[in-house]
Amino acid sequence: MFTAMNQDGECINLLFFHKRESLRELKEQQTFFCCHCYQPVLLKIGKYKLPHFAHVKNNNCLYTSKHESFQHLQAKKDFYEWLKRQLLEPQVETFISVIQQKADLLVKLNRQLFAIEYQCSKIPMQQIIKRTKGYLEEHIIPVWILGGLPYQKVVGEHRFQLTDFQMAFIRYDYKKGFYLFSYSPQNRQFHILTQLMPVSLTTVIANITQQPLYSITFPLLAHQLISTSMNNGFYEKWFQLRKEWIHTKLKYGKGFKDPFLREVYLHDQHPLYLPAIIGLPLKQMMICREHAIEWQFYYWIDNLRNLKNGQALTFKQIHENFRKRMEQRYLHLRHFPLIYQDVKDEMLDQYTQLLIRLGYLKEVKKRKYIMNKSIPIPKNMEEVIRMEKKLKLEFFAAKKTYE
Repeated sequence: MFTAMNQDGECINLLFFHKRESLRELKEQQTFFCCHCYQPVLLKIGKYKLPHFAHVKNNNCLYTSKHESFQHLQAKKDFYEWLKRQLLEPQVETFISVIQQKADLLVKLNRQLFAIEYQCSKIPMQQIIKRTKGYLEEHIIPVWILGGLPYQKVVGEHRFQLTDFQMAFIRYDYKKGFYLFSYSPQNRQFHILTQLMPVSLTTVIANITQQPLYSITFPLLAHQLISTSMNNGFYEKWFQLRKEWIHTKLKYGKGFKDPFLREVYLHDQHPLYLPAIIGLPLKQMMICREHAIEWQFYYWIDNLRNLKNGQALTFKQIHENFRKRMEQRYLHLRHFPLIYQDVKDEMLDQYTQLLIRLGYLKEVKKRKYIMNKSIPIPKNMEEVIRMEKKLKLEFFAAKKTYE
């Protein structure tokens, strides 16, 4: 930690000191205590690690990390200097007694308080939820920043494997979709995964970019972090992985023991011969734990399969059918602690709007539709290839209007 009290009760902030000689003099002249538990702390001025305060061994302080890493110390210092350069007045390691929480940095912008939490060590998701709730109850907006890289490993072109802990830091923007950013003090850069789309429970396809710390201003809004848009090559990768997912499901899904395959077969369908509209990529679909093929199959079966041309369908019905599938445990939502809006309804709405642009539905009133043309079902692999090729061309044309 960078802050402590001296024997006179004065707060000492090490970020105010720029020369180690000054710190050595300070260490010889004063004694120091933790600002929160009031136990003695040591001023450490090493050759490689940043100068910092540390508790003596066997302390029982509940509010500070026992072994704060160089990465955490450096990131706090970086953010402090970054905010100062923007003419803000950040407070370091501020303890908020009402909620018994200590923020890495606390800063006010346009009369709004923000708490910056840099998290490079793994903590339970419930702790993130609890701390977020605590801040919000005090009208403080928490800004959680993941430490290191925003993924566990790269598993292919545009493909990244994430841990549950990393997924807890995913955010959502209506225009930009799901995104995840982290900060690396080693190179003072943000690493940003954008347009996240799940291909399995732990793997996503996404774009990755880097931005230097000083190229961005606080409070790290989505439009600052996300500068790229998806190109056709990105979607081509999705359609390729869509095919792979179906074959993998058939190979390892265990037939009727698999809930999705059972529903497909019970409705006299075959996974290889599903309509081409099933499994289309949407920027909202990260919210669903099941693959897009699964929830879009249920959408089709529950809402469209028996709908004749000219017959009506409402968004309320679509929403209710999705809810029933969740109750029956065919579908599950992911929980992201840093996302507060109802992305599920946005996902259903955007899929419906895409079907309108593809010409299958027509909106006659707000959130009321009629079947405009029937959805073809392929009978053999030749028809599958032909219909998928046609659908892709239509999709690329339609996405220009719905993105």
